Amino acid sequence: METVISFTIPGTLPSLNQMLKQAQRSPYAYNKLKQDAEATVFLAIRRAGIRELAWPIRLEVDVYAPNRRTDCDNLQAGISKICLDALVSAGCLPDDSWRHWQMPEPFRYRFYVDGKNPRIEVKISEKGSEKGLTF
Repeated sequence: METVISFTIPGTLPSLNQMLKQAQRSPYAYNKLKQDAEATVFLAIRRAGIRELAWPIRLEVDVYAPNRRTDCDNLQAGISKICLDALVSAGCLPDDSWRHWQMPEPFRYRFYVDGKNPRIEVKISEKGSEKGLTF
């Protein structure tokens, strides 16, 4: 039986370009940016009451960006990295290895513009820990 759990991240998360720019500046700047963003996601996960997940999982992500200035692929890369790391930090997944993701489509993204209320809505579909299970 498939279970769907959701949480909302207020505001935006760093794009891939923002993370790369900080990494070029210094490893400390990158680490600070990533830790701050991960803490935001961690808090959203905790507020939603999400604990350990039955894997493999799949994520559906609706991104409500404040504008169209950043390419969707840049947004997607940053969100994926930060969300995965936050799910591991929150104890929802043992790690972010392939074993814990439903292949071939672990993520599904949709992009919108909402200048008044930018946010990221994440839906987690969990199927269970049976190996080889498909959605």
